[in-house]
Amino acid sequence: RSGDPNLPAWYFCSKADPGTLKRKNACNVTPHNIVDAFTRKRKRSVNKGLSGIVAVLIGDAKPNPGITEEDDVGEATVEYLDEVGLRYFLDRRAADYDGLLQQWVDPKGNHNSVMHATWAQSVCQVTCKTNTRALSDRRVGMYERAVTFEGAESLTVRDPVPAQTQQVIAQ
Repeated sequence: RSGDPNLPAWYFCSKADPGTLKRKNACNVTPHNIVDAFTRKRKRSVNKGLSGIVAVLIGDAKPNPGITEEDDVGEATVEYLDEVGLRYFLDRRAADYDGLLQQWVDPKGNHNSVMHATWAQSVCQVTCKTNTRALSDRRVGMYERAVTFEGAESLTVRDPVPAQTQQVIAQ
């Protein structure tokens, strides 16, 4: 089999050559290999992943034909998947999906936190948001536990970003 035509490209960061983005051989891009790669470390770990999340789907919410390269990007939808959801996506939805599938990595703490940098001509503004729900709280859905910038303001808090961190990012 020469790979799944519904999963056209798989990019990864090389451990042998840090800082290099590589593309997997098309014959290795199969649903089985994706599930195996996305869940391999979880199966070996004691706590099996704090959040239970193994992947993130990012796609266009409202494709807008009026958006040009000079314009900002359109809105995106974000969906968090556990292993069952990932298998379902690869088996049933991948053929019709236009977007990005990304492996989830649990943060070191119990809350998801993301830094967002916006560059202008001479200014770099860094914002940090942290989800208010604990990733380990399985009484609420994955989206409510993991969402940051793409979700409702009520699910996150803005964290101060130290000036030194902003300077490092701006460089």
